[in-house]
Parts: sequence; C-alpha cells; structure tokens
Amino acid sequence: MDNGFSIWILSQRPEIFEWRDRDLWPDGYNVVVFEQLDLLLNNLEGRNPDFILLDWEIINQNAHPIASKLSRESPLSELYLIFLPEGNSIYDDLSAWNLSGAYPPDYSSHNLREKMRENVDLKKILNSSGIIGRSAHHKRMASVLRQISPTDATVLITGESGTGKEILAQAIHSNSARSDKPFISVNVAAISESVMESELFGHEKGAFTGADKQRAGYFETASGGSIFLDEIGDFKLDLQARLLRVLEQKTFFRVGGNEQIRADVRVICATNKYLKDLVDEGKFRNDLYYRLSVIQINTEPLRNLPEDVHPLAVYFLQELKPDLGEIEIDSDAVTLLERYSWPGNVRELKNFIHSTAYLSREKRITSYDVEEFIRKAARQNRSLPVVTGKSSEQADFEMIYRALLSLAREVAEMKDLLVQSANHREAPVENMHTHDKEMEVTPQVQTLQEMEKEMIERALEAASSNRKLAAQYLGIGERTLYRKLKEYGLS
Repeated sequence: MDNGFSIWILSQRPEIFEWRDRDLWPDGYNVVVFEQLDLLLNNLEGRNPDFILLDWEIINQNAHPIASKLSRESPLSELYLIFLPEGNSIYDDLSAWNLSGAYPPDYSSHNLREKMRENVDLKKILNSSGIIGRSAHHKRMASVLRQISPTDATVLITGESGTGKEILAQAIHSNSARSDKPFISVNVAAISESVMESELFGHEKGAFTGADKQRAGYFETASGGSIFLDEIGDFKLDLQARLLRVLEQKTFFRVGGNEQIRADVRVICATNKYLKDLVDEGKFRNDLYYRLSVIQINTEPLRNLPEDVHPLAVYFLQELKPDLGEIEIDSDAVTLLERYSWPGNVRELKNFIHSTAYLSREKRITSYDVEEFIRKAARQNRSLPVVTGKSSEQADFEMIYRALLSLAREVAEMKDLLVQSANHREAPVENMHTHDKEMEVTPQVQTLQEMEKEMIERALEAASSNRKLAAQYLGIGERTLYRKLKEYGLS
C-alpha cells in the first residue's frame, strides 16, 4: 500500500467491493476496502493514504468526530464522504468537517471511480510540484496548473511573501513541454540597478569598464526553458521597455551589442505588490502590466488556509526524518498553529517547525513550544507597523488572544515559583496544614480553556452570531470554530 497512490474506502456496499479488482484501475493505484471502521483505524497508524472515502451508511451521525479523528491522525490524507443523503447540511460546510468533498447518492460506482481518478491526477500535479495541502484552494491551483502549464503564455503570480510563488512558478515549468530545459530564477530586487541590464541580457566585451569578455545573460541562459522574475514590481522603468520588447518581439540585444538574439523563453513573473496601484502612481508601465498579466494567479496567505497548516507541519517534519528521526506534534500544538495568523506564511511555519524540531529534546512539538513562539513573535512585532490585511476588529481580537496566552503562561510560571517557595518555608504554627499554606499563595488563575471559551463568546457577540465573521475576528478557520463550538456547548 506504500507504492503509487493509495485509496482507502470504508463501505459495506456490494457494488463497492468490485473496487478491489486491480483491473479497474491504472498501474500505480492501490485500492483497499474496509468493512469496519476499527479495522481502517488500526491499519492507519503510521500511514497516510492519499484518499480516504467514508460511507455515510457506516459513520452516520458520528461523521464529524470520525472525520476530525482521521484528519488529525492522517494529516496528509484527503477525506471524502460518499453516498450522502439528499438535503444534508454538510454540503454547506465541508471545511468544518475536515472533508475535501462529498458525493451525492446519484453517483454510480463507475462515476465515483472516475471522479477519484480525476482527484488522483490533480494530486499528482501537486505532489510533483512540492505543493502540500488539502484545501479546496490547492485543488483549484492544481486544475489551473494542468490547464496553463502546456502553453507558453506569460504568467503573473501575485501574493504575500512566503506563500510559495517560486514553487508555483517551478511547477508551471515542470509540467510544461519545456521541463527538460533550464529554469532560471531571478530576484529582481536583489540585483543592483547598475548591473541589472547586463545580468538579464548579457554584454559584449568592452561594453563597459570591467567587461573583459562576452557574457550571456539570464534570458540567453534560459533559452528553450523558463525564466522566473521575482519581485517584478521593483523593476526600474527604463528596463521595463526592454522587457516589453522581449515579450512582444521575442528578441533582445546584449549590452553593447548589435546582434539580435532570439528569446526562446517563457516568462513567469511574481510580485507581492499591487501592480495596478504602481501603474496609477506612474511607477510601472501600463502596457507591460497588461502584457505580463495574460494569466494571473493569486496565492492565498496561510491564515486563510488553516486546514493546510497540519499537513504542512507534518511534511516539514518528514523532511527532517533522515537527520532527526521520528518527531511528533501534539494535537493541542496543532490547534494553536491553526489559530495563528502566520504573517510570514508558509516560510514562517517551516522555520518554526525546523528550528523547534532541532532543539526538541523529547522528539515532540508541544503546545508550550507554540505558545513560546507566539509570545516571542508578539513581543518582536509589538512596536512595528505590520500590514496584515485584517480589519481593526480582527487585529484587536488577535492581539487580545495573544496577550491572554502570554499572561496565562506568566501567571502559571509565577504560581509555580510561589508554590515552590511555600514548600520550602517553615510553618509559622504547628497546626497549620500544608493545604492551607498552598491556598494562601496560589493565585486564582483562569484556565486557557476558559479564556478560549470567553473569547469565542465575545467574538460571536461582536459578529451578531455570524460564525463566519466570528472566525475572521478570531483569526481561525470556520472548521476550527465549528469544532470549538461543539466542544464548549456553544450555539
């Protein structure tokens, strides 16, 4: 079951049993049908099948806790619900159930099998590209990649720093007919303006002081392949005209040269800025903007994809397995990670997982590790103006939540110190009981669970019971909020 793509199915329907027949599937598919939930769970330990399909007839009213359990224990698996009764409200909130999709009763066994083949094809694209996640956003991304990669169209990738724009550009190249040719990545912002033209287009010998020989630029080096221009918003106006010429005429000249060179290269650009605003400010050419954005893809910030946090964390831990061995992450730690806003996005999450794993003595990432990380991040950013893309209400709730986490930790530490001091202090009278002494020095501390419940209640009140808005105020996903409402008995 560890080779190819694995599909696990929980069902007792006779028509599903035929799925065990390998002749129904292409090579590389491993399909296993379980008739009992316990049997599936027992086989799940240490494994992450690509897909798990759950039959409503077996899980029925326990669908939510079962889906949550599978999501935690197999974070790299995609969960689907099959043969869902008509009219069930689960269609309206798949993310709250940790489900990637659901199929209605009118799906025949054949149609469902074809749908799974489609999902496998999309996941192949993501896996081969190093894109990890089980959100609907990644499914849409895979579909776009499959559609645009075979073309030579110019692509503009927009999104915040750390959202994987270069990985996406590499994926476009890897899934194209140019995949066996060079992929050249250029960070425009990192190159000095004085040498930018030479770096991109090359130069002839004697073109300027120090040019002691002919040199090919990035466009020439990438011939036949793709060139990725990161931070294109920092491109200087005088060079924008030359780039436009390359895009329109597919030719360029080396600096100091007269020979016209053909630019057989696909151009993929990325920026974390709003290019249209730069156009309005006169800092970016309008004609170049429209030429670059023939196809525009936007990457989502990690705070909008909480369901991808756990799979990413596990993936980053697996990267370290050859060096560090097996390292686990507690469920409470995952919950805190999903609530954090990740201003540095995937890059910040990877840095946290790697640094914490290397420093961990017990081969485990705990909620304490996450709380310490959040507290340090809040302290470092307290006086810095940060663009978060959130409303003032969201920012206020997140600031309060972080402050409560920090306060709870500090009060707990103070409590431990006071109790330790009391244990070493002699009793002033013989009949003083130890219990009485501890009661005198132990402060009344509100638990994290109590604070969390209070914050959720306040968010719901501020959002007039609108759960989607309340989740945004709290900086968490609707799925997480749904689970917490169940846990605390809130309506």
